[in-house]
Amino acid sequence: MRAACTRAKTEPWTITVRTQVYYEALQAARHHQTTAAFKAQYATRAGIESTLSRYMGLAKTHLQHILIAVGINLKRVMAWYAHPQPTKPYISPFAALVSSG
Repeated sequence: MRAACTRAKTEPWTITVRTQVYYEALQAARHHQTTAAFKAQYATRAGIESTLSRYMGLAKTHLQHILIAVGINLKRVMAWYAHPQPTKPYISPFAALVSSG
């Protein structure tokens, strides 16, 4: 019957018993989440959070970072390709002081 109770392969099934104060705070928070004011405030937050993806695990997060970097670089290349502008070589502030003195 383990498969009907938990998805854990080896860990035991646990029951959490909370203190009265914690339980009441949790119930109050759940009740607040049903109010119209909370739903209006959360609608704005949900719009922002939907643009963020949440990957679990280091490998998936690393892949996400690589894909974001590739996307940013492609956007930069396309912007440069559409409007190429000559770039001046970078001169550090120290090098500018040395050459002017």
